[in-house]
Amino acid sequence: MFTKFKNSRRVSNTPTTSSKSSSMCSNLSNSNQISTNSETTSLSTSQSSREGRSTDIVQSSQTHPVVDVVDDLYDFFAHGMDDDIQAFALSEKQYHKRQTLIQKFFDSESDYVNRLHVILLYFRRPISLQYDPSNSTSHDNTHHDSPRQSTHSSLTSTLRSPFLSKYISSSSSSSSSSSSHHTSPSSHTGINMYDIDFLFGSIDKLYHSHELFLEKLTERFQIWGPLQLLSDLIDFLLNEVIPIYNSFLENYPKMMAILEVIGKSRDGRKLLETVVNNPEGIGPVRLFCLLKLPLCVIPRYYQMITEIVKFTDFNHPDAHPLKKLQQRLLKLDTDMVPRIKICQNINQLMDMSLTVIGCPSMMTEPRQFIKSGKLGNVEGKAHDLRICFLLSDRLITARPGDGVLHFKSSVSLRGATIKTVKRMDASFIIVEDAPTDPSYQYSEDIERLLNASGSTPPRQHHFKAESLDDMLSWLRVLQNVVQALRHKKLDHH
Repeated sequence: MFTKFKNSRRVSNTPTTSSKSSSMCSNLSNSNQISTNSETTSLSTSQSSREGRSTDIVQSSQTHPVVDVVDDLYDFFAHGMDDDIQAFALSEKQYHKRQTLIQKFFDSESDYVNRLHVILLYFRRPISLQYDPSNSTSHDNTHHDSPRQSTHSSLTSTLRSPFLSKYISSSSSSSSSSSSHHTSPSSHTGINMYDIDFLFGSIDKLYHSHELFLEKLTERFQIWGPLQLLSDLIDFLLNEVIPIYNSFLENYPKMMAILEVIGKSRDGRKLLETVVNNPEGIGPVRLFCLLKLPLCVIPRYYQMITEIVKFTDFNHPDAHPLKKLQQRLLKLDTDMVPRIKICQNINQLMDMSLTVIGCPSMMTEPRQFIKSGKLGNVEGKAHDLRICFLLSDRLITARPGDGVLHFKSSVSLRGATIKTVKRMDASFIIVEDAPTDPSYQYSEDIERLLNASGSTPPRQHHFKAESLDDMLSWLRVLQNVVQALRHKKLDHH
């Protein structure tokens, strides 16, 4: 801590020449004033020579030049001293802010390592026991660098690569019919230990790398000082984990596909949620939420190092290395952003798939999440509330009840027609499998739309929006999806 001297005078142990002069001048001035006053009082008869001399003494004592010079010098040096005090106070504040940010970095890293450990301890082992009890001991004592090969076909080898075809290696993706991957809650999932290793493989590696980094941080903090370094430890960590994070992003879609199949099986859903009671106090956790955490690590590192750089003095030995580390993290963050956004879109699909009871599997086809909101399902004069999820190929509707969402319908938008019924009523109709003839597009004759396809009328879904603006917003995105699907179909032909 710095001692603040502002608005107080500095005390010296040894008197200086200036202080002696000031003391002598002060004593002289006081004695002259006393003698002058006594002389003026006692000689009331006023002799002219004495009056003049006493007046000269009084004026001399009141205008002594040495006192003014010393005071001016003190004021000059006191002003400079105040500037130094302010600089010390600013430096001290900056130092404490930097220490606070470093402590925050350590705490966030400790929390992250703890949650990775929860994934392996509370989820991987029970899921492994569920699908291959004979191999459970291997997961307690052995950590695999890569998924084990299996003589049986695994779900991972047959899943299509949603969204990330340019990031997924061609050897790991092969096409198959989507209907073969829809798993009913009571049917066998087809999950084996290869899939379990694939789901948790990257997490295992990340846990051990970050645990080692946390140990090194702890050792460094035990000898921490104002000039201690942080950048070298983070650089070492990045060299170790960047390949793992690239692999994690590459495998993320298939990891979520495996997780979805487990979540939709009769016995697997309960394995994806648990309550963790430990000193860290995590409490109720879901595996899906924990598996999303690695997506945020590099952006979090960049934000925190940027803040630490702001409060690191340019003369600090770690200032330049931290600046280089900041630039490295910025490049990594920029390179990862497109893939992270794709994974976050997959998270929205997964959240809907695991939340809506009875929802069909979403990860069996390449699709994207576009929009969600409330619409009224019109049946005659009744309006039943629906929570709707617009995807890149269909509209999923769910009915809220008892605090949960129940699946109601999946409206295919391939070749669909969207029509406004009553504009002022904010209602519209989606007609599935409508003819592609432009003369039928957006026709005002509902009967014509219903009978256009021949003997079997197309399915129609009547929705009512909350307002005219809301309806126009839905119509705009729905028509964009229909047009995109039409162009995609033409490109394939």
